[in-house]
Amino acid sequence: MNIKKTTSILTSLGLFTSLAFSTAANVSAAPAPESGKYTLYMMPETNSVSAEELQEHDVTIHTKVCLKGSTNIPAGVSSGAVIYNADSDNIYFDNISNINTRIEKQTMDYSGGSFTTRYNPFCFGAIASDGMYDRNSQMYTPNTALWDTVYGANILSDGNGGIYFEVDDLVINEVTYTRLYSYSKDDLQINNRMASFTYDYIERGTSIPYSIGTIVIPNYNPEAAKNTVILDESVYGFPILSNGNGGVNFEINCTIGGKPYKSLYEFSKSNLQINEDGSAEIKYNYIEPDTNVEFESETLNIPYYDPELPAGEKLKGKNNSVVWNASTEGQNGAKFLGYSDEFAFFEVDIVLKKGTPCGAYNINFSTDSTEFRTRDSSLGYLPLNYIGATILVGADSAKITNIDAPADYCFSAEDKTIINMAQMGGKISSEVTFSDGTVKTVDITNAVTCNKSPYDLYNSQDGDNKFIDNVKFYCGNAPLYNTDNSEFAINIMVGKKGDANLDGDVTVDDASTILSYYAKNAAGLDASFVDINNRNIETLAYYLSDIDTNTQHFGNNGAEITVDDASCVLSYYAKNAAGIPVPWDDFLK
Repeated sequence: MNIKKTTSILTSLGLFTSLAFSTAANVSAAPAPESGKYTLYMMPETNSVSAEELQEHDVTIHTKVCLKGSTNIPAGVSSGAVIYNADSDNIYFDNISNINTRIEKQTMDYSGGSFTTRYNPFCFGAIASDGMYDRNSQMYTPNTALWDTVYGANILSDGNGGIYFEVDDLVINEVTYTRLYSYSKDDLQINNRMASFTYDYIERGTSIPYSIGTIVIPNYNPEAAKNTVILDESVYGFPILSNGNGGVNFEINCTIGGKPYKSLYEFSKSNLQINEDGSAEIKYNYIEPDTNVEFESETLNIPYYDPELPAGEKLKGKNNSVVWNASTEGQNGAKFLGYSDEFAFFEVDIVLKKGTPCGAYNINFSTDSTEFRTRDSSLGYLPLNYIGATILVGADSAKITNIDAPADYCFSAEDKTIINMAQMGGKISSEVTFSDGTVKTVDITNAVTCNKSPYDLYNSQDGDNKFIDNVKFYCGNAPLYNTDNSEFAINIMVGKKGDANLDGDVTVDDASTILSYYAKNAAGLDASFVDINNRNIETLAYYLSDIDTNTQHFGNNGAEITVDDASCVLSYYAKNAAGIPVPWDDFLK
């Protein structure tokens, strides 16, 4: 390392004292992230399924859902909620991960070292002082099982195609109110001079939502005048009055609540409305605890009805949402474990049903309901960008019809995310030819990928300190062509973040290179990192040197190389030299 050279440059810029002090004093991370700097994305194992396979059985695609951005959130993240849906009934979700599920004890390596765990780690987990993984979570609720929306009770199978659920210890405040009952002549069962009818009521201390009673009128007179007492209160505890048209009216003073109730809701298979798409539904009545009066009606939707489910088994939920709260210990929220997307927020299976026809199927986040909240009052919620997933069924080939994509793009060698078009901010529509002979023009942006990560590309080079090459991209697994029928490719460049001089290591020399570039550029002189005559080399070096904003194409998005970037490299080098691994995401603005 050329410390003398670095010192000379820093001194000439009047920056040696402040930077040297910052490095020795463990430089603080970059400021809080700016708008739109976090990306919530789906990473399916594949974007393509053959039509032949789907004729045989359901096809499952394991998918990671990750959050990418700056790990520098001083007060931490306090909670998160993610909801997503498919645009077709041919897709459902299953096996959403749960961070509370125990696994066999094992040791895992990550960018910060290693840890021992009995749970599958997720992005907001933490490592305790003894090296054990901590879930760092007060609550983590994936909707793996179906529950009723009123009481939150699990829905169970009765073993015969029916369902039931039970509400224990339901407590509502004691309330007395008057309920009016009115029955027309047609509601009565009339037999000679006798009439009867049934009515529902709440029997205090027994069941919720209601019990059924029967009232018998032995001397029924359909001609009785309005408000004539047909039966006095000595018979049923309340008077029965004529409504003047052969029907009856009465009022009951009801007292409900005041003690725990246990309520069992049971519905046989014949009670269910079973739909052609494999779903089912049932409408039922309940007492609203907040009002304590009258019955409310609720419809229970069963997305995946299975009449063969054994008795006592939970019905499957939609598996399309996760709600999480960080541990309440201390004042701060959770921090990212390693790089922001080194571990997924959760994982889930995308399942295409047997017989799904050829086409493009999209899974998108519900942007109105998906959020991550921080404990930083000045930041509030993390500003999010969203990348869903597109699954192609039976795609044989694709020809681009409309494109807005970069000619080249830079990545860090540490990035193990499979490269796709959406990740690079591009957009592509194409004519896709499917195996059933149909041709459809669709947006394939989320399915355009080279099926390799920057990490894969960088390590495919023999002893080179960089990867620069045209990389072929596909539409799922199908070939993707330009309008002139040439294969679609993008110039991909990969190097180690912070390696400004492209020698394969991140040292003080790289900070010196960045400062030299900054000084010349500020003075209006020709500035370069490695080779001013090689555009690819300079483009990659610029990206690797811009630590705090990850700019592409020499800062055409408004970012620039500054002294702060050199400071970040020095801080990164100093911490790692001291055995304190730190992810580059810590320095992102």
